[in-house]
Amino acid sequence: MLFIKSYIKSVQFFFMFIIIMYCTSCKENQNKVVTIHAAGLYTDSLNPGPLFFLNKDTGFILGSYLVDAKNPVYPKKDDREYLGTKWVALLWKTIDGGRNWTKKIWGEGHIAQIDRFGDSVIALMKTDRYTRVFISSVFNPDNWKEITYFPRYAYHICASGNQMAALKTDSFKYKIFFCFSDNRGRDWMNNCEPIHDPYQYPVLKDGKLFYLARFESDKKYPDSLVVYDFAKNSDKLIKLPKDFLCLGVSCVQNNIYLTGFMSGGITIYQLDPTLEFKKLYTYAANNLSDPLVYYKSNGADWIFAVENNGSRKKIAIIKTSDNGKSFETFKVDYIRNIYLHSFIEQDSMVKVWFFNESGKFQIFESKNK
Repeated sequence: MLFIKSYIKSVQFFFMFIIIMYCTSCKENQNKVVTIHAAGLYTDSLNPGPLFFLNKDTGFILGSYLVDAKNPVYPKKDDREYLGTKWVALLWKTIDGGRNWTKKIWGEGHIAQIDRFGDSVIALMKTDRYTRVFISSVFNPDNWKEITYFPRYAYHICASGNQMAALKTDSFKYKIFFCFSDNRGRDWMNNCEPIHDPYQYPVLKDGKLFYLARFESDKKYPDSLVVYDFAKNSDKLIKLPKDFLCLGVSCVQNNIYLTGFMSGGITIYQLDPTLEFKKLYTYAANNLSDPLVYYKSNGADWIFAVENNGSRKKIAIIKTSDNGKSFETFKVDYIRNIYLHSFIEQDSMVKVWFFNESGKFQIFESKNK
């Protein structure tokens, strides 16, 4: 009898352990949206720009504000002392995942881009005259120093390994040029004017720029993909698939992906090595518009789009872990802009920050699988 009681207790303990482990597992694999208040982030004068997170703790928001500009030829203190206004650049930083922020004033201009390139973080600050470039280490992203070996009028930089490409203008800001570096920006070559202007910022892969363009001038949206080869100083124009309204090109894990609409749903294409389009899948949803970002983690694909459901909009987060055979959809409150660099993948988790410009963040967390 004592043996039976002991056996029953062992079985009860075993099943209790299984239930606890199951509940814990379910909890760990839950997708969740957390709202946090950001202390020190004064949005009344922020004029926020891109949001960039280096890891789950350290992130930046680019901002700027207007100040009165003095008239250099009339220093007296009366109505003619001020000539107009000018922008002053701000950089906000958090080291606790967005809960607290500190501000750094960078001077006249605005920061157009901040990005990670290898072990460095690079920021481009545009002024009325030219572009100033600053660099910092990812291990100490407070120690910024200005560098002068980047193109003087660059307004966007993209990278792939040791290769970097810069988009720049002439001094009059009339024309666009492409520049290329194969040693992380130390030396630049190919100050070339493209035949087809980019519809959006290009992406760089294997010494080539990939970007959307409108070959037929009467089209409202891009109808072609351009592949610009720096080594050959030439470009190749590839017509997009018929009835495919492409709104974005991205390079993820060294593959080129195109995101857009087709047949009433959001469609993903991949460009194969022979420069042919391969359709991966379509997510059918009639009330979604503007696929804003395509992101590929180690275990899943993610699409972020706007849900128009009556007067109140939502951001729809669409996930597939089996290449479009099945989908999961999550929703957060609508915000005006979504930036790719507010996404990180760390510790088998995808984490996204959504900033509504009112001092609050919605943070979405999900396991990869």
